[in-house]
Amino acid sequence: MKALLIWYRDTYRGVSRAVWILALVLLVNRAGTMVLPFLTLFLTQSRGLNEDQAALMLLAFGFGSVSGSYLGGQLTARFGAIRVITLTLLGAGLGFIGFLFLEGFAVLAAGCFVISLLADAFRPAIMTAVAESTTDENRTRSFTMLRLAGTLGMGIGPAVGGHLAEADYNLIFLVDGLTCIFAALAFMVMVHFFFDHAPTSKSAKDAAASAAELGRAPFRDGPFMAFMVLVTLFFVIIFQFFSTLPLYLKTDLMFSERDIGYIFSISSLVILLFEMPLVHTIERFNHIRLFGVGAFLFSLGLAMMVIDGSFLWISVCTIVFTSGEMLSLPFSNTIAAARAGNRTGEYMGVYAASASVGLLLGPPIGLWIQKRVTPVAFWIGVGLVGVIIWVAAVYLAKHWNGKEQPSAAAAEPLPAEASCH
Repeated sequence: MKALLIWYRDTYRGVSRAVWILALVLLVNRAGTMVLPFLTLFLTQSRGLNEDQAALMLLAFGFGSVSGSYLGGQLTARFGAIRVITLTLLGAGLGFIGFLFLEGFAVLAAGCFVISLLADAFRPAIMTAVAESTTDENRTRSFTMLRLAGTLGMGIGPAVGGHLAEADYNLIFLVDGLTCIFAALAFMVMVHFFFDHAPTSKSAKDAAASAAELGRAPFRDGPFMAFMVLVTLFFVIIFQFFSTLPLYLKTDLMFSERDIGYIFSISSLVILLFEMPLVHTIERFNHIRLFGVGAFLFSLGLAMMVIDGSFLWISVCTIVFTSGEMLSLPFSNTIAAARAGNRTGEYMGVYAASASVGLLLGPPIGLWIQKRVTPVAFWIGVGLVGVIIWVAAVYLAKHWNGKEQPSAAAAEPLPAEASCH
């Protein structure tokens, strides 16, 4: 047991102090994340909108997420990750608080777009900061550390938000805004006093290096954009976990809200306990193939639910699809960062935007199809999508510019006049 505990502790070694600080900031930020889970209820219960109007608000929120993710990458490339992290946290905090003063359908829709844009511009910046604070050897575990912090924070935020919503829906916006502002202030203090070095604080002059030095732009990188298609498709499946899955468990399997909550908790607990040791054990293997296997396992776990509707079996399925998530997402981050070369901000922005497109498309597509086919057909179809992603990932791994592992060297420099976008 002692040897096992030592090995478990050692899986976290090699993660830099800067990454620990970034993970702590993300933990504080995500622990205050409570607007999105209760946004629909806030709009219908507190602002008097009907369900169709609330759906349009979520659509505006999704477009803001896509726009913010891409914009955040562009701003990070120009001004550096530290500045963008600080300003987007402050902006999101003020935006959440300011949202309380908005009235009217059009104004609320614009507010949803803006707060989502500000909140998600933070994501490529913090991913870029992690990428620039690591080496090739510890990059995947560093991204895993960031995921663990986000998972832990998301386990806290919605639970606290539920209690606040029972008292007053306005409190969730106020607390979410204040935690964003607190995270920004804490980050500024920690960067000043505790960073051994700040590779993420590059100046605008540094970020505006010649195009020949920057290398290939993401939209001109064919293999990378093909991988982004797979990422988007995978996130369409992932967001069934938050949309169609709870509905299936409630209406078809007759699960209580408490049992559905337990399923979410099982997934989070498995990630928190086992993701870092798993990543540490397998990170030497080809990352694109691991991503493909992970996407397949995630889809397989969802498809297996049609076999039996008992809580025990659904718990087993949850462990299977959570294992797929642990295999895929840490390595997808690493693939994007390794491919970027000196364009980390831009590549991470495109990666984050691809995930946001999955958020935008996944729930409405899943809900639309689920209403028109049987549950067995729907979940088997999800499993087949996972097979497609797996096969495509195997093919892509063989054509990743002849490289077994994605690396910065894969980004070929282009002439100055051809490399800007």
